[in-house]
Amino acid sequence: MKKNKPCMDCGKLIWNHKERKRCHSCAQKYVSQNPENHPTFKHGKTLIQAYCKCCGLKLAKLAFLHNTIFCIKCANKRKVTKITGSGNPNYKDGRSLVTNYCSDCNKEISWKAEQCAGCANIGKNNPNFKGGITPLEQAIRLLRNYRNWRDEVFKRDNYICQDCKYNSNRLEVHHIKFFAKLFSEFLQAYNQFSPIEDKETLIRLAINWKPFWEANNGKTLCEKCHKKYKIQAKGGINQ
Repeated sequence: MKKNKPCMDCGKLIWNHKERKRCHSCAQKYVSQNPENHPTFKHGKTLIQAYCKCCGLKLAKLAFLHNTIFCIKCANKRKVTKITGSGNPNYKDGRSLVTNYCSDCNKEISWKAEQCAGCANIGKNNPNFKGGITPLEQAIRLLRNYRNWRDEVFKRDNYICQDCKYNSNRLEVHHIKFFAKLFSEFLQAYNQFSPIEDKETLIRLAINWKPFWEANNGKTLCEKCHKKYKIQAKGGINQ
């Protein structure tokens, strides 16, 4: 059985181990006074006190290990100044600072593109293009502008049916002025184009035709209430 041995500093009896020479309290004092004597000591990087190069603020002791040279506030300021202009490491010729617009709908886009995502996926550019078999009226309903118009009406009406005041899971937008009438007026305004041969041109024109996208012409209805309007509509005009 191993015998206890005295601590080198205070003489307190400790467990007899070949690598242990001091008690716990004396060992802590010894390491704090001589950190290089710690068994896991490696170059003393954790003992180096780092300071912010910009404002001189005292950083955490482990900042040196992570190559941190700025405090959070100064680092964020430098990020803001480096994002734009010649301060950005990826700066080339300043083309990303120039505002670019879609060639069809004049929507602001990235400098890498010539058209916005909506216009770029119209017609032959769409991977699902099948020779232009989709009717013009349906193609207008499938535009992103149509979805945005529906969302705008839903938000305005708080996603509640305006007739029965019921918050249904199946909400629809009713055209106060029938979509078929708007569509016929649109074709009359651009009667120089053919709905079949110039369908892609008419779709681009429809994106900027304001009567299609007026929120005041929309009304939130549930599926049951919307059916009533469809039945009352003369000539089977679509809503």
